[in-house]
Parts: sequence; C-alpha cells; structure tokens
Amino acid sequence: MKNVKYLLSASLLVLISCSSYAQTVTTTAGTLDDAEAHIAAMAKS
Repeated sequence: MKNVKYLLSASLLVLISCSSYAQTVTTTAGTLDDAEAHIAAMAKS
C-alpha cells in the first residue's frame, strides 16, 4: 500500500510539472502559411 501511494504521488507531480510548461496560442489568418508565420513571430518575442 505504501508503494502504491508513492507511485501515485510521483505520477501526480510529473503531470503537474509537465502541464505547467504548456501554453495556448490562438491566431487567425487567411491561410495556414500566414498562421504559421504569426505563431513563429509570437514565439520569437
């Protein structure tokens, strides 16, 4: 039972730390190329 609690705790910490690195990006453009260019410009700044 102690090993199960340890495994669940470790898994939860990994999920929390991985999700904190994600970022949502929203853009609108006429074409896919324009959208990719806009996202690339946002990533550089």
